[in-house]
Amino acid sequence: MILKENVDFLGGTVSSSAALAVSEFARKKKKLLIIHISRSHRITGEKGHKYVFRACPSAAIEGLAGGAYAAQKPLKKWYIIGDDYEYGHSIADNFWKGLKKNKPEVVKVGEAWPKLRETDYTPYLTALVAKKPDAVYAAFEHPADALA
Repeated sequence: MILKENVDFLGGTVSSSAALAVSEFARKKKKLLIIHISRSHRITGEKGHKYVFRACPSAAIEGLAGGAYAAQKPLKKWYIIGDDYEYGHSIADNFWKGLKKNKPEVVKVGEAWPKLRETDYTPYLTALVAKKPDAVYAAFEHPADALA
């Protein structure tokens, strides 16, 4: 659209990894990009620039707040499972930062990163159950995609 239609700004992307790529293109072309759903904190954080802004919370905001909330619970052993791509790692990393900051004694007993659109979660769930966590943090951006 920028190249053929000469638009002044773009809106959208769903995937955080796609948002990072489109954002870099928008920066090079000096066109605005409005992020409305992609959550990776890197989009407006370390990879941010003056041509990109968001109309939604980032994974840093959501993850840190979720970790701070979870720290209030009497749960010590945590297991993290999530999409093995930009968003899954971004939200999980920020959740863990928020949790550890507010409750340093928590421990991560394991983590798993199934590929996108995984169809068999048996090995992941078997490993999770074997670790006997008190709680599980699930870092999936589009839970319905897991069923596709």
